[in-house]
This record gives sequence, C-alpha cells and structure tokens, in this order.
Amino acid sequence: MLRRSRKTKFNKYSTLNSSFSKRKQKKNHKPLIISSIIIFLVGFTIYIYISSKNSTNFKLNLLLASRYYEDKKFDLSLEKYKEALKVDRTNPDIIMGLTRTYIKLEKYSEAEALLNESTSLSNGEEYLNALIDLKFKQNKTMEVYDLLVSKYNDTKDSMYKELFNKYFNVTIASNKYIYKSSEKATFNLYLTDKENNILSNLDEKIEISGDNIKDFKTSKGSATFGFSGLSEATIKVSSGLIDTSAKVLCIDDIEVVGIPTTKVKVDEELEVKIQGKSNKTTKTSNKQSTNTNKTMDLSSLNNQFVLNNGTLEKYEFSNPIITFDEKVVEKIDGDNPFEFKLKAIGAGDIKLSVQWDSFTKTTNKYINPK
Repeated sequence: MLRRSRKTKFNKYSTLNSSFSKRKQKKNHKPLIISSIIIFLVGFTIYIYISSKNSTNFKLNLLLASRYYEDKKFDLSLEKYKEALKVDRTNPDIIMGLTRTYIKLEKYSEAEALLNESTSLSNGEEYLNALIDLKFKQNKTMEVYDLLVSKYNDTKDSMYKELFNKYFNVTIASNKYIYKSSEKATFNLYLTDKENNILSNLDEKIEISGDNIKDFKTSKGSATFGFSGLSEATIKVSSGLIDTSAKVLCIDDIEVVGIPTTKVKVDEELEVKIQGKSNKTTKTSNKQSTNTNKTMDLSSLNNQFVLNNGTLEKYEFSNPIITFDEKVVEKIDGDNPFEFKLKAIGAGDIKLSVQWDSFTKTTNKYINPK
C-alpha cells in the first residue's frame, strides 16, 4: 500500500515535471519565431527598396536613351539602351530603340543580330521599318522588295502594300506614247525608288487591251506589239503588290474641225476641236479600197514616263501649239487644250496652224468679213 502511494506520487511528480518542461520548451520557441519574422521583414524591405531603385533606374535609362536619340547624341543613347536591355531583353521599346541607334552609328552587324534575336516582333510595323532601313543601308534593296512581296502574298495584309508604296514605284515605260500604224511599241516593267531611279527590271506578266492591236508578244517584264489602225491601247500589270498601267495612241494624222466653209460674222463663236485620225485603207469583199477615216479624242492622255538613255524621265504630253491672225479671231481658252472657241473680231482669213507631237496641220483659208 505504501509502495503504491510512493509510486503514485512519483508519477504525479513526473507528469508535473514533464508538463513544465513542455511549457518551457514551447516558451523558448517564441524568440526564434520573432527573430525569423524580423529577418523576413527586413529582407523583404530591402528587396522592395532594391526593386524600386532598379525600376526607377530602368525607367530613367529608357527615358534618357530616348532623349539622347532625339538630340542626335547616339553614343549616349546607345549606352543607356544597353543598360536598359540588361534589365529587360524582351521590351519592344528597348529593342527597337537600340536597333535604330545601331543603324545611326552604322553598326549594321549589331543591328542585324539584335533583330534576328527578336523574331517575336517580326510582324510589327516598327520592326519591319527598322529592318527595311537596315537593308537599305546595307544596299540590299532587292531583299526589301522580296520581303514585302513574300509577306503580302502570305497574309494579304494591307500594311505590306502601304510599306511597299512608301519605298517603291513600279512603272511601265517606253520611249514614246504616240505611234503610227507602221510602228511597233515596246514596253518594259521597272522597279524604281521614290525618285524614279531604276532599281531593277521586273518579270511580272504585262497585259494589253484595246482595238486594232496585232503581233502582241510578251516575255518576262516586257511586251511588244503593233497596230492595224487607229487605237487607244492600255498596258497594265496587276499582280500582288503591283498595280500600274500606261496608255498609248496610234494615229496617222491630226485634223482640225469646227471652222465652217461658209463666211462667218463678227462676234460669231466657233467651236474648234483637234483630233487624231486614221487614213488606213482597207480592202472590201469586192477588192475595192475604202478609206476608214476614223477619228479619236486626244484629251485622254495622261502624263507618264519615258525611258531615255537608261533613265526614267517624267514625260508630259505637250499641249498643241496654235497660231492664227490675232486681228481676225481671238481664242477663248477652255479646260481642254484640244477643244476651244474662236471668236471672230475682224475681217481677214482664218488661217489656223496646229503643231502637236510630230504632227502639223494648217486649215484652209476662210473669209471673215465685217
């Protein structure tokens, strides 16, 4: 009985001691937890501070890089863009800004390498403009042409057509635009810059439409044809990015109409017109010859380009040169140089002389009494 009592007391003491030890151990963890929290908060605060400072420096570098570029201080701009790139290698503003700066400093290999690393931006207009600018600087003009044609054919995106029209012209050109029925016309397709300097011949198919066309032959980027009579022909290329055309006329002579064979009175107005005509003679079924004597309006001609000693030049169709006795009639100008009015103002002969292109025509004399 006594032994059991001692044992019970011992167990109670042991239990009490164990409970005290646990409370003591539990109490000893608090400083460690508090210390950990303090260390975490200090570290987090330092991280926030450093991150904030880095973010501020990044924004400042980007701002300074852009400002230096605008001020044409390209060396300083390059330094700041490089510092910004170390923080963010995927930022489009940094990549494009650094590329433009490399190009300004004629560091073309560095610019090309940076663009090659940034293919995720390759469909953007700014990327394409930078790439095009670089290739022009490297004298790789035809690579620009091939790039835009390929992109447009794949996507039909109008952005590529706008870029194409920004940098290039496509021109159909010959050495003349007024032909006679005995002559042949030859046209070629040229790629030019915006100043119309020839960059290359193109090989797209040339099409032609119009009356009285014969012996039409076409090869890559060129066409040759003749005429069987009076003709207004349109030469056209419409393929992908290219849409251009030119117009030619085939006439054998010009004539002046509107001056009557009868006498006219003072103050009377005459409506005069200069037109092209054909004197082509055709054979009928009974083997008799007839003169078709067809006429054509000349006012539809537009200014185009001619090839002169390997250079494209703007060709402006000249207006007809008209001379007459100013004591007899006066000319009333209109919007169309091939159509105008003459007003009788005195007695004399109405002798009208017209010179246009390679043609000269003088009217017969008509009496204009008071």
